[in-house]
Amino acid sequence: SHRSLSRSYDIGWFTSPVSVLTAILDQQDGSRASLPYMKKLASEHDIPIVSLTDLIRYRRKREKLVERITAARLPTKWGVFQAYCYRSKLDGIENIALVKGDIGNGQDILVRLQGR
Repeated sequence: SHRSLSRSYDIGWFTSPVSVLTAILDQQDGSRASLPYMKKLASEHDIPIVSLTDLIRYRRKREKLVERITAARLPTKWGVFQAYCYRSKLDGIENIALVKGDIGNGQDILVRLQGR
């Protein structure tokens, strides 16, 4: 697994915190530093160690990767649905979600995904 050191800075001229993502090399042979070495270095300099898995989890939890474009009422022979169109901010692809009934807070709902 790829391990990285990252330090967030909140400096006056930045509008939001920034971090540095880098691979750390061993001083002795130039190979990628071991986790124990990185933990020691991080501790000495008060720098958190963040894995790529941690970074992906953080971004998925906090960043909106899709935006709702429109919504419409959709009557069918199976009842009235609500159709929501979403656009991916990553690739611009649009998808439609058909919703029947109240989904509440979105927890524990049955979902069917139709591929293209």
